[in-house]
Amino acid sequence: MAKSIVLQAFAKANLSLNITGVQDGMHTLDSVMMSLDSCDTVTVTERSDTDIRVAFTNADIGSDNTARKAACLVQNAIGGNGWDITIEKGIPVGAGLGGSRADAAAVLRALGNSLVPLLFLILSSVINIFLDVAFIAWIPMGTAGAAFATILAQLISGALCVWYTFRLLPF
Repeated sequence: MAKSIVLQAFAKANLSLNITGVQDGMHTLDSVMMSLDSCDTVTVTERSDTDIRVAFTNADIGSDNTARKAACLVQNAIGGNGWDITIEKGIPVGAGLGGSRADAAAVLRALGNSLVPLLFLILSSVINIFLDVAFIAWIPMGTAGAAFATILAQLISGALCVWYTFRLLPF
């Protein structure tokens, strides 16, 4: 029997979005977002062959979609069997609520190892808390210290993720 996983991919709304500059030809952004209750339901089922098939309910979306692109990237990186991906649209198509990106993220979560990213997130949070205390209480840097602590914690977590990825995947 084929293994399946069902995930919800929640919509998001931008509360503010400011372009703060350009770096390497890309805009740098300052944004505040919030998750909404509206969501797509993404079901990923392992196949016995290498095909990747994506079907949408409640929407007419072609084969060139971000969910399929995400699955193809995973398959190109690790190989193995393909997947049947069914996306039940609850987020209105074209509404600017991030449905396509949320669907791709759900596919990546379904196909990946969710325990290791969770551990990295927990580690990053613990490092951030320790550094907040260090930069605010011991080295009186105020809010700049809190910002610096967050950046440092994210850099450490990101470096560990890169190390783990290169250790795990044969490039």
